[in-house]
Amino acid sequence: MKIAIINMYAKMGSTGSIAYRLGSYFRERGHETFMIYGRENKIKDYPSSLHNQSKLEEKLHGVLSKLTGLQGYFSDFGTTRMFKALDRFKPDAVVLINIHSGYLHEARLWKYLAERKLKTVYILADEYAMLGNCCFAYECTEYETGCKKCSDIHRYPDSLFFDVAGKVVQMKKKAYDAMGDLLTFVAPNINIQKAKKSYLLKDRKLEIANWGISPTQYAPTDPELARKEFSLPQGKRVILSVASFIDPRKGISTHFLACAKNTKETDLLFVNVGYDGNETLPDNFVGIPYVKDKKLLASLVTLADLVVMPSRGETLPVTCLISLSCGTPLCLFDSWGGLAIGEGEHLKLVEAENTEKLLSVIEQTEKKTEHIETICKNYVRQNFDEDAFYERILCLTLGGDE
Repeated sequence: MKIAIINMYAKMGSTGSIAYRLGSYFRERGHETFMIYGRENKIKDYPSSLHNQSKLEEKLHGVLSKLTGLQGYFSDFGTTRMFKALDRFKPDAVVLINIHSGYLHEARLWKYLAERKLKTVYILADEYAMLGNCCFAYECTEYETGCKKCSDIHRYPDSLFFDVAGKVVQMKKKAYDAMGDLLTFVAPNINIQKAKKSYLLKDRKLEIANWGISPTQYAPTDPELARKEFSLPQGKRVILSVASFIDPRKGISTHFLACAKNTKETDLLFVNVGYDGNETLPDNFVGIPYVKDKKLLASLVTLADLVVMPSRGETLPVTCLISLSCGTPLCLFDSWGGLAIGEGEHLKLVEAENTEKLLSVIEQTEKKTEHIETICKNYVRQNFDEDAFYERILCLTLGGDE
């Protein structure tokens, strides 16, 4: 069977990791795959793929999106390039992950899929499929009635002037109607329950599935590798967060940095992987760019005593699963899909946006023990098996039978 995978990234970040590993899983079981992506440098180790747009078109899409509010209505050249590649590949089915972020013309994509009657599985890495222009609803409930009025047109994707959420919702509704039973949406249970209340997805085919992590890809690794690479001191309790510093949704420049500035504990070291800021940091805060080397990242996570994600909105971040797989417990806000991970010794939940309570949990964190490491590893392996997720996607892509 021939399966095309379309995602914003091919390898980078959580969705890129899912896309890449999913394609590998399909090929290992005898299926042909073709990867289409719009953001990331061209990958060289994927057998068949297309980076569908230029940097110039990416920037043009961004400008037009801000001016009109319509983030998924441009990149016509890249979209045409994508269709030509798909016509050559002749897929039997398509897997979608993130189709926003300005690298394709969404309405044209849906028309293409419907006209060719392609079986399509849509993995909900965020809430975009059930919303207007936004990727996360947060406290807004307009998605339940069709996003007729957007409460904040200036959050991602930013619109300078116009509220077009209702228009985009109607485009999606028309597209989903045209796809009919060919289209299946997949997400963790907490997101599926939200989808059941949404104007766009309440009557669609919804399937529950948690993506997972491979214990062979990420496992406890000698922490001294990371300590030496990043010159981290001995004897500190290491509090780690893996996310963009400047992305306001992630909460690193606000909650995580505030905890570092306000703590009176002298043996706490705050480390942010994904640091892309340019401000002066306190002495107990270390900013590290994204770490692409999996072994080095695993070493850094193993070194940490706690991984913190003070995000306003997520689905089921691969970063959290990497943390548990490397034996490191988590602390998350209680307002998003991290709830799907389940509270226990492996995870502490904190009231959303409450920096004071977050700091309290951090200050009470003890040096990691073999006992907690074992609990974390066992929990993720029992509940978030990577192969089980990919097998479920393959089964849905094949129409229920492999």
